[in-house]
Amino acid sequence: MNNPDFISPTLSIGVPGIRTGEWEALVGSIERTIKLHSFEIIFVGPYEPPVSLQRKSYVKYIQDFGCPSRALQISSVHATGTLFTWAVDDGVLNEGSLDDQLELFLKYEEDDKRILNLIYTEGEHYKWGADLRLIRPQDWYRPRFHDDFKPLTGVQDDWYTAILFVMRLSHFKHLGGIDCRFETINYNLHDLSFRAQRDGFSLYFSDIQRPVHRIDWQDGSQRPDGEPIFEATFDNDKPLLENLYGTQEVAAERPICIDYDNWKSIPEKWPRRWGKTDGS
Repeated sequence: MNNPDFISPTLSIGVPGIRTGEWEALVGSIERTIKLHSFEIIFVGPYEPPVSLQRKSYVKYIQDFGCPSRALQISSVHATGTLFTWAVDDGVLNEGSLDDQLELFLKYEEDDKRILNLIYTEGEHYKWGADLRLIRPQDWYRPRFHDDFKPLTGVQDDWYTAILFVMRLSHFKHLGGIDCRFETINYNLHDLSFRAQRDGFSLYFSDIQRPVHRIDWQDGSQRPDGEPIFEATFDNDKPLLENLYGTQEVAAERPICIDYDNWKSIPEKWPRRWGKTDGS
């Protein structure tokens, strides 16, 4: 349905990316997956898309050399859709997994605070294992099933963890989007979902049997371009999460709505990838 003459798409998809060789596969999967709604794809990163993608009216590109968090927030600044979500450039969307979910989402009024948590897979590294026989798949998203969150008493047991979801763009901006002090795309999205749930948002799940996003996950140490991600996750992002949610008292002081323009205070060039420069 994607009409090159559309004015405002249903869905904006932000992609903080650096692996341009994989962008055509991602865009192709989106085209095959979303057929009933208009969409735009906003790539933000240091390198231009392939020429074949530049010809597509619904593909935008914003050049930025900052960290992935900054890039994702910038994509939301340029988004024009009613709904907003994101993807990674080493994954694809599974055909037939999203159209009906968007249809259901749009039936709710704008003031209905809802998040659609998208089920995803991460190659061989994402396995339900024995847990699938013991719990509902949705419960896997409870903090108590993840070692990162178990020690954090400020994370409530009845919250859901979430790093890939759809919400109204207006709601994303109301909450301030993501906290770009987190450098990578992981813990800051959990933080966003926690703040949303504190603000009264209800979280529900896409079809458990049809994962939306299939990610070709690899340890950062196994891909040279992933080394800064791996480093930032453990040197900065995980400690920051622990500082924000380590205790109930500290978590209670965490603002629900943060400054949407917080990305502007983040270095324009990510030192972990490009090295330190003056003004960074």
